[in-house]
Amino acid sequence: MNELRHFLLPSMIWVYALRSELDGTLYVGIAKDTTVRLKEHNLGKSKFTKGHRPWILVYREMADDWPAARKREKHLKSGVGKEWLKATLLAPDYRLV
Repeated sequence: MNELRHFLLPSMIWVYALRSELDGTLYVGIAKDTTVRLKEHNLGKSKFTKGHRPWILVYREMADDWPAARKREKHLKSGVGKEWLKATLLAPDYRLV
C-alpha cells in the first residue's frame, strides 16, 4: 500500500509568493512544503524576509520538478512576471487554493 501511495502522491514542488503584512513587499520562492517554509520566513530564518515580517501566503503553483520550479521562480521575480503576479492577486475572482 505504501508503494501505491507514493505513486499517487508524488513529491510536490511549489513556487509560492508571500506578501509582507508590514509593508506589502512580495517575495517569491520555491519549496516542498509551503506551510513549513512560511513558518521559517516568519521566524526570521531568511535574510531578506526577516526584516519584513509577518508574511502571509498569497499565491502558489505546483511545478513538475526543481528545474521547472526554478525557471518559474525566476520568471515571477522578473519585471513582467511580477506584474503578472500582482495583476493575478488583484483579480476580483482570485483566491488561493
